[in-house]
Amino acid sequence: TVPGPRYRDLMPPGKLPAQNRTQIEALLAEYARKKKGRSEEGIFAAFSEFVAAVDWTEPWIVGLLVWLVIFLAAVFLYRKNLSVQAVFFVLILVLVRAAEPINSFLSSHHEAFTPINYFDKNGIFISAVFSGPLLLIGLVQLVLMLKNTAQLLVTVKRKELRLKARELGKQAKGQDQQGGGKGLKSD
Repeated sequence: TVPGPRYRDLMPPGKLPAQNRTQIEALLAEYARKKKGRSEEGIFAAFSEFVAAVDWTEPWIVGLLVWLVIFLAAVFLYRKNLSVQAVFFVLILVLVRAAEPINSFLSSHHEAFTPINYFDKNGIFISAVFSGPLLLIGLVQLVLMLKNTAQLLVTVKRKELRLKARELGKQAKGQDQQGGGKGLKSD
């Protein structure tokens, strides 16, 4: 088929009729106004709707939230143990990566533990109550590691400065002993 004329071929660039230009500008302004209103109100409204739609007293949801709190406590408890932190970090990565297959599995087997299928194909629920909190725990872990690294750097620098001060003190003492009282006048 032969393509028909395109809009840009019909109108010279920058030569939009004044009436159409005014209508388009009005439509764009209205769109921007609606979008701005939706983005400010929409986030809080969507969050409120989400919280209201979930039955937070279901045992499996309570269990998941308790597990997340225990996991966060373990991250704090073992914050100075690099090996444990590495295991936690890998666990977070694996669980977040596995969220999609977990969501699919739970969507097809939700009757076993809940009458409501929270697990939509887009994974909004599992992202909000599972992956999101795990990523926040990973962020907390990162902040704790940076804090530990900064403290270690300060400790090492202090030891280095003390060692330099001792060496300078020994050198000064050695020069005093070598000089044998040089520079002192005896009358």
